[in-house]
Amino acid sequence: MELSSVEQSPENKKLIKIENEKNSLLQQLEDGDLRTLTARVALILNHYPETRDSDRLLTLQYWEVFQNELYNKGVITKEAFLKLEQQSDIKRARAKIQNDFGFCQASDLIRGRRAAREEQYRNSQVELSEDATPITYIFCDEAGKTQDYIIVGSMWGHGSSLDTLRIKIKDLKTRINWTIKDEFHFIKVDKKNISIYKELIDLVADHSETIGFKAICFKQVGSALKPDDIVTKLYTAGICDGLQHEVETGRIALPRTLNIMKDEEGGKDKLLMETQRIELRTHVGVQFNNAVNLGYFNSAPSTSSHFLQLADLFTSCLGRRMNVSNGTNAKDELAKYFFEKFGIDSETFTTDKYDFINIRFLN
Repeated sequence: MELSSVEQSPENKKLIKIENEKNSLLQQLEDGDLRTLTARVALILNHYPETRDSDRLLTLQYWEVFQNELYNKGVITKEAFLKLEQQSDIKRARAKIQNDFGFCQASDLIRGRRAAREEQYRNSQVELSEDATPITYIFCDEAGKTQDYIIVGSMWGHGSSLDTLRIKIKDLKTRINWTIKDEFHFIKVDKKNISIYKELIDLVADHSETIGFKAICFKQVGSALKPDDIVTKLYTAGICDGLQHEVETGRIALPRTLNIMKDEEGGKDKLLMETQRIELRTHVGVQFNNAVNLGYFNSAPSTSSHFLQLADLFTSCLGRRMNVSNGTNAKDELAKYFFEKFGIDSETFTTDKYDFINIRFLN
């Protein structure tokens, strides 16, 4: 893609607008200019970290600092309440500061909850639409950036059929006394907990009719591309290839809307995701004759989604078998169990047992 075409795209214009607004806010704070609501909310978030996780605490602290006479130490009259800054406006300013600018972030737990609520709201709006197309949800992760093979793996699900699996996983966590903060993560696998992970894999196998696992792999040794550039191309190729596999196996039909969530990586997520979003929207539209619509393409902490955790588990098991083929610890044992459970050949990485798994190598 030509650089000039990226610069002129609506997505890139939006990114430039956000960057300008962010720089403007920083300059306002540096100058002590608190004339805008966003600047005042940013000051509260910066000086009172406990407000980053609670819009109610944020609103109360805002009133106390900037509208103290109306707030009156919490004794608020009806007349004063009608003059106070509305919580909805303060909340919108907070969301812009945290989500668009990346400042004064909430804890991972709260960010996960907010992302889940936002996803649920978007899904309900799409499903209420009279002309809504069927939705496929794709949860993505990546592995092997510093190893021989880079993998982008994903878990696919369709509509409300995911609800049953979500409940089953939640029940499993409850039974083993895990809290919402506890997550299934490949890096945490050891001899003490491997039986729990095997039980999760068994549970997933029992619900294979509602989900799919896809992966696309690239041997980066000798490539002139940087790992991040490889990952961007793998996301595009992986989604298109996975969608083609779903159609060819009769698991879905077109037209279709894709809602994509990937595991959050931190500060560089926004720029990478804009690049990935641009490439993906272009390629999907061309390859499937505009019968596929890209709904949303966002990132979230893996703590917010059982399915992001399953994407991590699948991608990491695959990466382990490809990059550490002769390992003997608990992670290697789990990767081997995953392969055996789903009949994946450890040499060819193909399976005849299930049609919902597709692993492809790019040369």
